[in-house]
Amino acid sequence: MRIFKSKETAYDPHTKKNVPFWTLDTAACCVKHFNEGTHETESTSFHTDCIQYHLSYSASKYPERLQRLVDDGNVIEYLDDLEKHVCLCQ
Repeated sequence: MRIFKSKETAYDPHTKKNVPFWTLDTAACCVKHFNEGTHETESTSFHTDCIQYHLSYSASKYPERLQRLVDDGNVIEYLDDLEKHVCLCQ
């Protein structure tokens, strides 16, 4: 399991350091987004087995694809679509 962090960062006055805009934790199936306007970190978790399996598989076989999704800020949309069209249709 891996943690993918976006290359772009923003300054967080609470921690007094630069933090990535997007973070994907494949073990926890969780995406965190640092909102630069509110200086808060928003968290979105995915609970289906399908997403857990997909993230585990993708992290080991296609880490560059996950990194690109995190860097582009499209990771939540990607996982939402996957969950909606693949996981819940079974």
